Amino acid sequence: MFSHEKTVVEKQKAAEGAPVQWREASGHWARAPHLLGWHLATCNSPLAHPHSLGMPELTIAQCGEQRPQCQQCTRSNRSCPGYRRNPVFIQVNPAASSESSPQHHLSLIRTAYQQQLLGDFHEQYIPDIDHVSESRSWLSALLQLPFQTKASKASGLALCTAMLGRTRANPGLVRESLDLYTRGLRELQLALLSPSMVRHDETLAACLALAMYEIMECPGRQISGYYHHCRGLMSLIKLRGVDAHKSGFGHQLFLAIRAHGIMYDLGQLTPSFMANRVWIEKPWENTTKSPSDRITDCMAHLPRLFHDIETYTSLSCVEKEAMALDLIADFQFLDTSLQDIYNELKGSKTGPLYWSSLSRDFNSADPMKGPLFPIAFQFPDLKTAGNLMTYWATCALIWNAWNSIYEDFRHVAHGKITISPRDISSVIVNVCQSAEFCLHGTKSVRGGYIATMPLAICKEILQSHGNQPQQVEWIQRALKALENRGARILKYI
Repeated sequence: MFSHEKTVVEKQKAAEGAPVQWREASGHWARAPHLLGWHLATCNSPLAHPHSLGMPELTIAQCGEQRPQCQQCTRSNRSCPGYRRNPVFIQVNPAASSESSPQHHLSLIRTAYQQQLLGDFHEQYIPDIDHVSESRSWLSALLQLPFQTKASKASGLALCTAMLGRTRANPGLVRESLDLYTRGLRELQLALLSPSMVRHDETLAACLALAMYEIMECPGRQISGYYHHCRGLMSLIKLRGVDAHKSGFGHQLFLAIRAHGIMYDLGQLTPSFMANRVWIEKPWENTTKSPSDRITDCMAHLPRLFHDIETYTSLSCVEKEAMALDLIADFQFLDTSLQDIYNELKGSKTGPLYWSSLSRDFNSADPMKGPLFPIAFQFPDLKTAGNLMTYWATCALIWNAWNSIYEDFRHVAHGKITISPRDISSVIVNVCQSAEFCLHGTKSVRGGYIATMPLAICKEILQSHGNQPQQVEWIQRALKALENRGARILKYI
């Protein structure tokens, strides 16, 4: 059992004055030694029960369906609001026996209800999600598969139900999504223990769906649950091998998972295998890289670069001189690559990539003084907005690292190379001025998806400097708005 799960429930039980009892829970990676580091809660965990997350337990009295008033309402002296039978259309095989068990009928009704939920989700969200991506999204592909494993079905349904529940302010759907999440964990454990299923595309899709559920709901109220999923995803990608991600559904999953693993490695300052040449090139043997793929390539180099910088700062002056020129070359390579990507983006549009307009003041720090950022950027579409926000955030990461040691570089270069600090504030302001476009109106769902990471990166950089409290406060309010729209993990970052 996760320590953070135990802490959350222990505090709640203590507050309620109830004794705390624990049952041992094993993770679905506990018996999969070839996939190290991913240990998730199973159905024995308090995550399986809504009341352990602060949700009230409800006692539901079944309606007797008497007319004109049911007996349950009559006995409790309540005015019966009436009821109606909602029609449920079930596909029936005429050749089947007319006699079937009540459990069979319940299973059919449950299946029909789940299909209705997936239909609602597909109609409301999939066009939005696909619109942001250069190709059809992995979730769209998963929902349209003619056959799904139990793990992928439960995990995908958990994610869809959570999104619908939050959008419609329906706590019943949110609770149902938690049950489905727990079922998905249990089915995923079985798939990982199966030699025939562990490398299956649907198993990887189930892992990704559960990681996305952690971002949306964060049921353990700690970010470590999401980190465990990230480690597991990377282990599973390596186990499957690079050839499994060259085409089809496996390639779509790889594109979606790559950024999660890179950001996790960046936080740990652990060099990522995603920066190895084979993983940079081979998955695209059958297709062309998009600008967002190439930006992610640059990000894949950052964990190793930042690790090398940390090593560099601890060296003696003589040792630094030998390493500095290699670091400068790495920075110049990334700078040039990002500039080429930006030029490519500019060339792909007949008009401007973005333009300025007056801000609608959705996140003003002081209404008496007006918005902190009076100018907001507008974009031709959300795809362009996402590419540029990620581009600027990546520039901010690289330039911030450069500025931290550029004085050392200038001393080592002895005038052979022009060394000067970079203007981080400009790209951070660009990200902030783009947020309004992503969060406004009908774009809030898909826009929030692409704005979260760039804003979080900018907040971390500004906090490390400690000299822009107003901008930090502004970004925190923007992230709070994203949290309320379905990224509850932001509360625990």
